[in-house]
Amino acid sequence: MENSMSFGTPITFSPSQVSSIKNQHSNVKVALNLGGDSVNSGSAYLKPSSIDPWVSNAVSSLTSIIQQYNLDGIDIDYEHFRADSIPFSVCIGRLITTLKNTRVISFASIAPFDDDQVQSHYLALWKSYGHLIDYVNFQFYAYDQGTTVAEFIDYFKTQSSNKLQWWEDLGKLYQ
Repeated sequence: MENSMSFGTPITFSPSQVSSIKNQHSNVKVALNLGGDSVNSGSAYLKPSSIDPWVSNAVSSLTSIIQQYNLDGIDIDYEHFRADSIPFSVCIGRLITTLKNTRVISFASIAPFDDDQVQSHYLALWKSYGHLIDYVNFQFYAYDQGTTVAEFIDYFKTQSSNKLQWWEDLGKLYQ
């Protein structure tokens, strides 16, 4: 297949390999991915039974991993949900807030794509915590193989407009 990407066996790194790469290339930043499509052949879900314990556990667990591997940020990539958009937004927003405030991470990215359920959850996150989101990891691979360049550009513009809408809403607060 010409001009296509292959997602084969995942590449894994030890803490020393991550440090070595970062030492050799000072501009490299490494993030931990949280979520994804699947785990053990099943869908990966975010379904917190209670927000405070979920955030506390996530902060503790991720801080340990991030420090052990000398990582720089996190990429939020939940694609399936068993919770409404508000608990998702609050859990992820408070997680990012805490990790940034304690300087465990220097950046956070999100990885939404054009799906109604995904959009509703990530829009809720944008509305309350947009100021904490540094990057959008646009998931080009989440679209049909026949997706055209023009369609990709439209999908990208939709994602970009979410951030722009957040800035416009913020600006209205200070008028």
